[in-house]
Amino acid sequence: MGRSIRFNDQAACVRAWANQQCMEGHASHLFFDGNTIFSYGMHFPIATIFGHVVFFNHSKYSVTTSCHQSLVRNEIKHKQVIPVEVLPVDRDPRHDRSFQERNVEYWLKEMKACWQQLAQHPKRRSLEQKIRAYADYIRQFIQLLGIIPTKSFAALLEAVDAKKLSVFLRREVKGRLFTTAPKALSLKQHFLRQLAAWEKGFLPVVSYSACPEELADIAYLRFNDLTNRIETSKEIQMPVALAYRCWRSIQEHIARKQYVCDIPLLSYHVSKITATHIIINCHTIPVRQVNKIAQQLGWQYPETAANT
Repeated sequence: MGRSIRFNDQAACVRAWANQQCMEGHASHLFFDGNTIFSYGMHFPIATIFGHVVFFNHSKYSVTTSCHQSLVRNEIKHKQVIPVEVLPVDRDPRHDRSFQERNVEYWLKEMKACWQQLAQHPKRRSLEQKIRAYADYIRQFIQLLGIIPTKSFAALLEAVDAKKLSVFLRREVKGRLFTTAPKALSLKQHFLRQLAAWEKGFLPVVSYSACPEELADIAYLRFNDLTNRIETSKEIQMPVALAYRCWRSIQEHIARKQYVCDIPLLSYHVSKITATHIIINCHTIPVRQVNKIAQQLGWQYPETAANT
């Protein structure tokens, strides 16, 4: 660790790792190497950063390591955290088959244990919450890493229940959770898979840190029905009513064949409309994304205005 930066306190070390300010750093018995941070030694990795997702090792080791875990947990609140049984050996978890299988198997067995307890204590709603959480971890996990589950595994994930899970665990053998060994995805393929997971609501944000250059300025849209807001993959949120007014103005400009414009939207301005994209400051939004939201929310532009 010749290039490792020494920090005065552990909190500063953890903060530097969480923000990936440098490749290596250490403070007392805590250190990080790239995207993984460790307690005492390589034998206990605490967490690994993968884009905006953090795989967090929830295993217990010692009192000091528990304190290290608390420091790390406090610094990754802004990221999506997936608690795991083991962390990836490979710096890229998409290529680590053991990491993928061991964690999915662990979550399945934990779900089964929760159901067995629930059968004895049917009023313990916390067990139902744990079951749903484990199922969500698995769905997020396979979406994020581009894993292709077997048909039986995919069917289980669509509607998880105690009987189906018990039969699945009894019949399936190790190595039959996924159809084929994971292959290295291109940068574009991985980004598009991550984007698909975000659009479905599995991910809170999209990481552009490993994005192909041709897609770096493209912003994608989704509707969040919990907040009643339209969100962009660039982490901008806008109320539906405001977005609708902007959409109406865009339709009016198109009807008048005015493709260069100045339509305000939050602190931004729509400056140009083309057949395929809408330019908003430095962001480019595909027209098909706008049409998708308009269709989803039932927006319609009056024919009388369109014919003027």
